Amino acid sequence: MTDAALQYFPRLKILRLIGNRSISDIGVSHLANSLKMISLSNISSLTNEGVRSLKGLTAIELISNSIIDEETLCQLPHLSHININHNSKISNACIRKLTQLRSLDISYNSLIDSETVGKLTNLTALNLSNNSKIDNACISQLVFLCFLDISNNSKISDEGTQFLLRLEYLNISQNGNITDVTVSRLGNLKHLILTSESNGKITDASLLRTPNLETLSFSGDVVGVTDASIQRLSHLTYLKLSHMSNISDIAVSKLQNLQILDLTNNFQITKEALKLYLIGEEKEEKDEGKKDGKRAKLKIIPAHKFDPHGRPAKV
Repeated sequence: MTDAALQYFPRLKILRLIGNRSISDIGVSHLANSLKMISLSNISSLTNEGVRSLKGLTAIELISNSIIDEETLCQLPHLSHININHNSKISNACIRKLTQLRSLDISYNSLIDSETVGKLTNLTALNLSNNSKIDNACISQLVFLCFLDISNNSKISDEGTQFLLRLEYLNISQNGNITDVTVSRLGNLKHLILTSESNGKITDASLLRTPNLETLSFSGDVVGVTDASIQRLSHLTYLKLSHMSNISDIAVSKLQNLQILDLTNNFQITKEALKLYLIGEEKEEKDEGKKDGKRAKLKIIPAHKFDPHGRPAKV
């Protein structure tokens, strides 16, 4: 793709230039009136001047960025989403001015501090994965959060989440500080992701208080979670049971709304649990030259995705 080619896309709204070294300021100038989101990483030909021309931007991703500076960022008046993970160019002084932000990704970021994030009280989505700068006092002020990723985060605990009652998405993978205390408060929770670090800390007691869960992902044994709670999560459309040894066919077979089942490294769930998900279409398969008979096919359709702003998107 060249600069000249972009002039043929006058309605383009999203542009990703990851590792692109051919698109320059001249190219993006063709998109000044249409572009809403741009993603930049490992680029060399696009400069601050080119980005400043995109006055209609509402979202920008500056991953591992070493070119676009904070002066440019502060001249984009409509920004509501910023991703500055692995970024050492954007400082607290700039982010503090962007009080209109709704979504902020500062994963793997050691510059932005709690004082700054605490002032962004309009945030609805926050990614703090692998972030050791933001503390509980800061998080507890962000009462409008619907999306929170605190995976690989050792700073945030139950104390920080006590007022985050609007959360719909919570990622606590490799976070050993979040317990039933947090999860049991989240009656609106729809998406929960956890790993073996939650073993003994997340149990049936809290999952039974989150009846609206649509996504539940385990990577590693969490022995406090059993069939007793899983079988009651009737709204689940996505279930991952990787390395989970204590969930059986009994629970899975009751989840009639399930659309995606991930059994990576799981040896507990058998074909008996899948009978409810078999559809009428049959096919013949051959095995070593012999017919293996007619088998029903498992119906697998996408459950959900998350948009660039970190919000759950409807299918």
